Amino acid sequence: MAKTQIYQQEEALSVYFRDMLADPRPVADKPAPEAESPAPEPEPQSTQAGTRSVQREVKATPQTDPAPVTTIYKLLLCQIGGMKLALDVSALNNIVHWPSSGLNQLPGHRDWQLGLFRDREQHIEVVDIRHLLQAEKRNGEQPGYILLVNGRRMGIACDGISQIINIDDNHINWRSETSQRPWFSGVIADSMHSIIDLPALLTALEQGEMA
Repeated sequence: MAKTQIYQQEEALSVYFRDMLADPRPVADKPAPEAESPAPEPEPQSTQAGTRSVQREVKATPQTDPAPVTTIYKLLLCQIGGMKLALDVSALNNIVHWPSSGLNQLPGHRDWQLGLFRDREQHIEVVDIRHLLQAEKRNGEQPGYILLVNGRRMGIACDGISQIINIDDNHINWRSETSQRPWFSGVIADSMHSIIDLPALLTALEQGEMA
């Protein structure tokens, strides 16, 4: 897997993450071998009975099936509430450090509504998704990052950032049944990071499943 270190300064982190937002492209494992061209027919040969063409039996070369195409996913590995998560970077708008001054609190807010974060002259609501993920409590420890999503209209509190990887289908165990917790797409076989479908998770938030 390709591994990239996350910069520690906030501005450098934003630049780094923006550079990593390139869309994943399907790539082939290897090119399919070309079929051999049939041997050319020989020139007519003369015999005592006259000139006749000697036909050579040409065996058809079996066609080789093309190599299977593998989809490459670019995922951010992070930690929320003690869970190891993997998020598609195409669903993220940016990553910022948790502000040293904290968030602006909302009056009468619920436990999962952590406050407002000011970014580029707009106030972004930051939420705690541990309830949806059924993750452990944070025990008063402050998150380290905010994941900006949904067109920078929402932020997700994140405890830690590990790395960004490129990974293909062969290393992912996808879920076949998604009627329960539809945002849980699968698991990375090697590291056991749970792959989270952010659009499905945001839909759950809009439908009030955090209550």
